[in-house]
Amino acid sequence: MTVEERITHRQAAALLGCHPSNIAKLVEKGQLTSTGMRGPGVGTLDLVEVVQLREERIKAEQQRRWRYDRIDPRPQGPPAELGDFEWLTPDQVGQRLGITGTSVRFRAARGTIPHTRVGKRIWIRADHLEVWINARKDIAVSRGLNSS
Repeated sequence: MTVEERITHRQAAALLGCHPSNIAKLVEKGQLTSTGMRGPGVGTLDLVEVVQLREERIKAEQQRRWRYDRIDPRPQGPPAELGDFEWLTPDQVGQRLGITGTSVRFRAARGTIPHTRVGKRIWIRADHLEVWINARKDIAVSRGLNSS
């Protein structure tokens, strides 16, 4: 192998888009091989091997991104069997109530918020939610009047 086909750790780091200290770690892991020669500007890594590793890393990153960027296959709206009402998700209800969607799910599981469950998903009718909110307000007012 000629000197032109060898590159330094710093040059390899620039190609791979990482810090030069990471190159030694890649050598330890066996992802790159080094000649072990020392000295300023001495190329110890095979250029072809570094370029191959770079291509593998780019391909792996593209696959990772594809996994996270793909569209959610689950239906986004309520099922047709629920009828033509305004249905809300727990997160939407939480925004209206000023609490988290998780808190709404816990309250639905306890039975304190009226809801319908379709599979694992929880749906809450907007008109039922308004009735429930008004009923809670009435209870709070009546308790306030009874205690004074």
